[in-house]
Amino acid sequence: MNDHRAILFDLDDTLFNSAGAFKMGLFTTLREHPLTTSFDPQLIYETLQQHRLALWKQVFAGEINFVEYRRHRIGHTLQTLGIDADTLEIDDFNRHFARNYVNAIVPDREVIEIIERLASRYSLGIITNGHAEITHEKVMRLGLSPYFKADHIILSEDRGIPKPDVRIFAEGLAPHGVRPDQTVFVGDSFESDVLGAIHAGMKSVWIRLDGAVPSTNDQPFAIISHLRELEPLL
Repeated sequence: MNDHRAILFDLDDTLFNSAGAFKMGLFTTLREHPLTTSFDPQLIYETLQQHRLALWKQVFAGEINFVEYRRHRIGHTLQTLGIDADTLEIDDFNRHFARNYVNAIVPDREVIEIIERLASRYSLGIITNGHAEITHEKVMRLGLSPYFKADHIILSEDRGIPKPDVRIFAEGLAPHGVRPDQTVFVGDSFESDVLGAIHAGMKSVWIRLDGAVPSTNDQPFAIISHLRELEPLL
């Protein structure tokens, strides 16, 4: 018999379509911001995606922090395309992008109903590598604030510890007063969410998106394609 007491979630691309909101918010910013209005937004987007992957590896390795990641993400992209920008201009771009990104987030009634049902049975929390300054606003915009206490939303950027470091999973577990083996962690990233949760002693549920391929032979507790498949597993 399962003894699940707590369910912890990743946020981006787990509780909402972050990739879609990211792209929409970015394209709006590229069309509006003085740095980029004269350039092809699709080319900038594709170049930025390439830099994001490399920079995340540096974050995981402790070589750069989250603020540096966001600056380098757009700074390296613009530099690659021959666009000159100083730190003030890059920070201004990032502020506009953060606002447009949040504005592009659309609540999902089905997800709200799922989380509402789960909240009646389990202690719920979030552990995210997302942008600390807008995480709580994202949760509120998604209509999920009633189900996640503020101290149950753990931000890697605030702690200086990105997933998959087991320490951030331990911090995320602490407010719930349960053991790791009584906890299910749900996320879309095999490396950050599945492996991190497994190594922290939790049961991991992988929301497998777009045919993602596991990077190791570690086996999650379950693999699903949408949050609606979670409840029958519990």
